[in-house]
Amino acid sequence: MLCAVEGGSVVGVVEVSIEPRDGRVPGDVRPLHPPWAPRERVAYVSNLAVVSALRGKGLGRRLLRAAEGLAARWGHGEVYLHASADQPKLLRFYADQDYAPLPEFDAPQWVLALSGREQTRYHCRPLDSRDVESLAAAADAMRRTGQRRA
Repeated sequence: MLCAVEGGSVVGVVEVSIEPRDGRVPGDVRPLHPPWAPRERVAYVSNLAVVSALRGKGLGRRLLRAAEGLAARWGHGEVYLHASADQPKLLRFYADQDYAPLPEFDAPQWVLALSGREQTRYHCRPLDSRDVESLAAAADAMRRTGQRRA
């Protein structure tokens, strides 16, 4: 988890983990997977949040870039995330950050009805090899400027 801290208070967070590339939200029930079959695992960003007073000032973008930097350092060439399908402003934010929607991974309506969960859309951003150094630098810069990793 990366945290942005201002005046001793956490003002933004983002989590990065390694998850199966199956389009499911982490924590969802997954079908059994045969242990002998390879399962692709990918860098997954979640819980990106910025206090409302600081939204629209670039902090979310910096947190996202720092998370991508960690993924690059871990050797991943892509980053995945979910975003609420009912929040156009959020979807626009991720599109502006070069995340492509993957609607083929949308949960069927019956799953949403049974789970009571809102529709989310899986997204992916390939990490350009030219970006890897700058993304890693973003993660380092966040630590040096009082924004820290928890």
